[in-house]
Amino acid sequence: MELSESGVRGADICLDLTVSSPYPEDIDGRLHLGGLPTLTIAQVDRAKVPELLTGQVAVVAVNDDEDRVDATGLQIAGVLDDLYATDEALGVVWDGNVPTLKLWAPTARSASLRLFSGPRSNDAVTVEMTGDDGVWSAVGDESWNGKFYLYQVEVYVPSTDAVVTNLVTDPYSVSLARNSERSQIVNLTDAALAPAGWDTVAKPKVEKFEDAVPGGLRPIYELHVRDFSVWDESV
Repeated sequence: MELSESGVRGADICLDLTVSSPYPEDIDGRLHLGGLPTLTIAQVDRAKVPELLTGQVAVVAVNDDEDRVDATGLQIAGVLDDLYATDEALGVVWDGNVPTLKLWAPTARSASLRLFSGPRSNDAVTVEMTGDDGVWSAVGDESWNGKFYLYQVEVYVPSTDAVVTNLVTDPYSVSLARNSERSQIVNLTDAALAPAGWDTVAKPKVEKFEDAVPGGLRPIYELHVRDFSVWDESV
């Protein structure tokens, strides 16, 4: 979409908003919005919201002469939680020996599974995934056990202002190929994956987390979590 004198050009869907009661002041995670004006979509238009969330979204204010007063993009994290938050098991979910792969991607326009026989093989098989309430899934069979995969996801990316196709590993992976290039379908309850003596090993009791250092060495504390202190030369 592009700005115009009367709002924006290039929008596929346009919905009228009405000013309603101020935003509640007691909603966890959104306390900063408490008391601010609320713009509401008409009930009849709410079925269009899922489609809106798969593309660029803007809010435009116009005056009585239909001239643009202001315009802004929209942060959609809150509505994604409201519509698509789920307790459903994600990643590789097993029913006996049959795996189902599930991916939470509510803003995706399409999703498919690229299945490989090995960690670096070029024999990809594409399996279309089905979307339901923000979760995309593909049901496999016993032959999928041990195979590698990537998700191919078509999605709008605000930072590039474009619809792109990403080829990515599974964010819920429990096994990965070298250098995390591909995810692997494994069942962690499979006895074949356990090292010898895994079920009978006697683990030492650790009273405090900081004591968990091999050989009784002086505990080493790692402070930085990602970007928290990685560039802080005083740490």
